Amino acid sequence: SLLVDAAALDRFVQSIGNWLDAGLDVPAEIFAAVKALSAEAAYRGVDSLVQMLGGRGYIETNLAPQMLRDVRLLRIFEGPTETMQMFVGSRVAAGSQQLRSFLVDQLAARELSESLDGAARRLARSSVDVQRRVALLAELGCWTVWCAVLDAAGESHSVAFDPLAARARDWEIGRAHV
Repeated sequence: SLLVDAAALDRFVQSIGNWLDAGLDVPAEIFAAVKALSAEAAYRGVDSLVQMLGGRGYIETNLAPQMLRDVRLLRIFEGPTETMQMFVGSRVAAGSQQLRSFLVDQLAARELSESLDGAARRLARSSVDVQRRVALLAELGCWTVWCAVLDAAGESHSVAFDPLAARARDWEIGRAHV
């Protein structure tokens, strides 16, 4: 999973760079999603390292404790993960036209966009309180963006075929549908 996360994030960041180089107006929700997803993936990776090392994972002569502190900073610096996710969720709940257009027009992810919009409509009609509703849409919104980016990158002829990136796309899309 760590290797897959790294390949997926690499593809995500490459895609954002390509869009910016092409002069596209990338929605703020995309940046918030990649910040949240990448910080959490990095934390999972280092947490796995510390877990694998057992008690040695806390010994200061080992690099793992410093890595854990550094990665923890990623989750809070320049906006905590939860704040980034809530931004995405609130924009999804508000029906962000810029995000919807980007998903449909730039990423050819009409189905994902429609599924996200449908979830937002269903949650709006539900008895779920507003804070929980936005939290659910935050998680769903971030995964929708990630899956759309990976799917578009995998289909793009401008991106060289990479078997690991293709596996990452399939893994993340499957994980998002769980």
